[in-house]
Amino acid sequence: MKGIWCFILVIVIVSCKKEKEYTVEDIQIINGYWQISDVLYPDGSEKKYSLSGTIDYIKLDSLKGYRKKMYPQLDGTYLTSDDAQNFYIVKKASKGFFINYHNELTSWQESIIYLEPNKFYLESAEGIVYRYKRFEPINIYEDGKTSE
Repeated sequence: MKGIWCFILVIVIVSCKKEKEYTVEDIQIINGYWQISDVLYPDGSEKKYSLSGTIDYIKLDSLKGYRKKMYPQLDGTYLTSDDAQNFYIVKKASKGFFINYHNELTSWQESIIYLEPNKFYLESAEGIVYRYKRFEPINIYEDGKTSE
């Protein structure tokens, strides 16, 4: 019986753990090149992306920026179109930071739920979680050596 109460106490303590609160400075981490690693759906299913021909370039200045699809090339360069999705980030009291997108056709919002220098997670209003990892290009020179 004593063991059960200890187990319940541990569960209560773990479930009450406060989530990390990010700052405006922390949000600047999302600047740069990112590739999607996997998507988690509300029903528990998951889709992994081992290789993708596109990556996202995110440029953030203060709390405004844009996101652009890039196509990495083997020589270390990128192809892209002139299309960019503008966004702005807002902080909602005790709910964290949200990325707000708007274009001529629609608008939507994603919540930043996890953030560290080499990965971040976004959650859509539908409960879909997108996991990103920092993109590391493979640069192959004509002599067959790769860049460091």
